[in-house]
Amino acid sequence: MAVPKVNIIPPVFYGWIIVGISTLILTLGLGMLQSFGVFFKPIASEFQWTRDVTAAAFSIFGVVEAIVTPASGFFVDRYGPRTVLAISGILAGVGYFLISQIHALWQFYLFFGLIIGVSNGAAYTPIVSTINRWFVEKRGLALGIVVSGVGVGTMVIPPLTAYLIESFGSWRMAYIFLAALLGIGITGAALFMRRSPQEMGLVPYGHIHTKDMNKLKNQINLSLREALRHRAFWIIFFVGAFSFGGLSLILVHLVNYATDPGIGLTTKIAATFISVLGLSSIAGKIGMGTISDRIGRKTALVICCGLAGAMMFLLPVAKSLWSLYIFSAIFGFAYGGWTPVLPAIVGELFGLRSMGTIFGATSLGGSLGSALAAYLGGAAFEMTRSYVLAFIMGGVALAVAALLVLLIKEPTKQILR
Repeated sequence: MAVPKVNIIPPVFYGWIIVGISTLILTLGLGMLQSFGVFFKPIASEFQWTRDVTAAAFSIFGVVEAIVTPASGFFVDRYGPRTVLAISGILAGVGYFLISQIHALWQFYLFFGLIIGVSNGAAYTPIVSTINRWFVEKRGLALGIVVSGVGVGTMVIPPLTAYLIESFGSWRMAYIFLAALLGIGITGAALFMRRSPQEMGLVPYGHIHTKDMNKLKNQINLSLREALRHRAFWIIFFVGAFSFGGLSLILVHLVNYATDPGIGLTTKIAATFISVLGLSSIAGKIGMGTISDRIGRKTALVICCGLAGAMMFLLPVAKSLWSLYIFSAIFGFAYGGWTPVLPAIVGELFGLRSMGTIFGATSLGGSLGSALAAYLGGAAFEMTRSYVLAFIMGGVALAVAALLVLLIKEPTKQILR
C-alpha cells in the first residue's frame, strides 16, 4: 500500500527570513553611507581639503552607484542574490578599510567613490527584486519592513561613528572597526539569501491561483524598452533626481552646518540629528506607504516632496537645538514617505514583468541627483561661506519634484513618439 505524500509546512515561511536578512543588509550598508557627514570634517581637516573637494567623493560615489544599480539587476537574474550581495559585503569591508589608510585625495575618490559605489549599487535592486519574488500578498508590508532598515541604520550608525571617532581619537580606527562590522555582517547575511521560493520547493506568500489569473489579464506589463517611450518614466526619473538630490544635501552637509560657527554644536550632538532623521523615516515609510493605499501614490508623493521642500526653506533659520531636531524629524518623515511610494508607483504604472529593471533605470535619476547635489552644496558653501544658498537650492529642487508628480499620467495615454 502506497504511503501518501504529506506536504510539511514550515513553522516560519522562509520569505520572512529573507525579509530579516535584507533588512540587516540595508541597515549596515546604507546606515554606514549616512555616516559620511560625520567623517566629513575630521577627514577634510586632516588634509586641509575644501568642502566642495571633499564632497566630490560622494558625487563620484553617486555616479558609480547610478551605473551599477541597473546592471545589478542583470547579475542577480543570472547569478542570484546570494552571490551579488556577498560580493557587495566583501567590497564594503575592503573599501572602508582602504579609506582608513588614505593619504591623498585620489585615494579617497577611488576607495569611497568607486569601491563603495559598486558595493552599494550592487545591494538595493537585488534585494527589492528578491522580495518581489517571495511575496504576492503582503508584498507592501515586506518591502516596508526591508526599506525601514535604512532608517534603523541611519538612526544607529552615525552616532556610533561619532562615538568611535571620539573614543579612538582617530577617524581611521573608526573606519577600520566599521569595515570589519560591514564586511562580516553583510557577507554573512548574504549566504542565507535565496533567489526564489521555488528554489526551496516553496511557493510565494499568497501565491496567485489559476482562477485568479483572469484578474491580471488587463494589467499593463511593459519591458524597459517600452517604458522608456512613456513620459511617465522620465517624470519619475526626474522626481527621483530632485528629491534624492535634496536628501543628499542633508546627509552630506547637515552635520557640517550644525557644527559650524553660528551654531557650534559638537559632532556627537550633530550626529543625533541624522539619527532622528532615520527614526522618523521609519514612521514615514510605514505610515505614508499605508496612507498611499488610500489617497493614491501621486498624492502621497506630492505631500512628501512638498513637506520636505518646505522644511529645506526653513532650515537656514533653524539655529537652536530644538529647531534642528524638529527639522530632522519632519524632513525624515517626508523622505521616508517617498522611499516606498516611488517603487510602488513604478509597479502600478509599468507592471511587474520588468519591475526590477525599470525601477533600477528610474533609480539612475536619484543617484545622479544625489551626486550633483552633494558637490553643489559644498561648492555653494565655498563660494558664500554659508549653507543658505545650498538649502534654498534643495528646497527649490523638492518643490519642482512635487510639481512634476502632478504631471504623471497613465503610460497608455502618454507615449513618446
